[in-house]
Amino acid sequence: MLRTFRVVALFLMTCTSAYGQGTEPKTETYNKLKAMAEEDAQVRVILDKVADSLNLAKVNRKIEYTDSLHFEYLNNYVKKNGWPVANDGAEYAIKLAVHDHEHYDVYIQALKKAAEKGATNRADLELLQDLANDEKRYSDFQKRLKSYKGKYMRFEVSSMLQNKLPASLERIQKLVKAHCTEPRLMGMVYAISCRCERTAKLWMGQAGVSMEHVTGKDILSQLNNEMADYCPQRFYDGCCWSISYIPAEHKYTKLVLYVIWDWRDDKGD
Repeated sequence: MLRTFRVVALFLMTCTSAYGQGTEPKTETYNKLKAMAEEDAQVRVILDKVADSLNLAKVNRKIEYTDSLHFEYLNNYVKKNGWPVANDGAEYAIKLAVHDHEHYDVYIQALKKAAEKGATNRADLELLQDLANDEKRYSDFQKRLKSYKGKYMRFEVSSMLQNKLPASLERIQKLVKAHCTEPRLMGMVYAISCRCERTAKLWMGQAGVSMEHVTGKDILSQLNNEMADYCPQRFYDGCCWSISYIPAEHKYTKLVLYVIWDWRDDKGD
C-alpha cells in the first residue's frame, strides 16, 4: 500500500507578551518580578555574545543559578496567590514563566483561572499552552529518534531559510534513493531554531495567513520535488505536513533536516 510522505517541522523560539500601562500603584511583587525579568534578559543577552567554551560554561552556570531563584519565587507566588495581575507584574511573570518548563502546568492552570475572570492577558495563556504542547511534541520526537537506532541521517539545510537548496542536496537524494524501498514509511523532519516567533510562523505557515504568504512553502516544495525522481512513490504533491515549535534561547536561525528510513506512525506501526 502506498504510504504518504510525512514532514514534521519543529520550531524552537522564545516569545514575550505586551501589557498596557495601568493606573494602579505597583506592588512589591511587581518590582521583584520586574527586576528578575530584567536580570533574566541581561544574562541571556550575554549568552548570545559568548564566543568561547570557557565563558559559555560560566554564563550557563550563571543562568542556572538565576533561573533557580526566579523560578522558585514565581512558582511559590503563583501556587499561593494565583497568576499575578498587571500591577503585581504579570507582564514580567510571563517572561520568566516561558523559561520554567518544569512548572508550565502550574502556570497554565493559574492563567486559565485568571483569564476566566478577565484578570490577565489571554495571549499569555495561549502562549504557554502552545509552548507546552509543542515542547511535549518535540520531546516525544527526540525519544522516537532514539528508537530509530541510527536509521536516520541529519543534514544542515539553513540555506533553505534564504530560499536556496542545500549544498547537501545530492547526498540527500542518494540517501533517499538508497532507502526508498524500505518497508517502513520514510520520514523527513525539519527542525528550525530561532527567537523570532512571527518570522518562524510565517516561514512554516502558522501565522494565520493564506498559503501564498507562507515564506518557506516554495523552497520546501522545491526540495520535495527534487526528491521525486529518486523516490516517486514517496514524493509527490500534497504530502502531509505537521508543524510545531518549542522555545530556544539563541538569536541565530538554523534549519536541520532529518531523513528517517524507519519512520513509525503514532501507533508504532
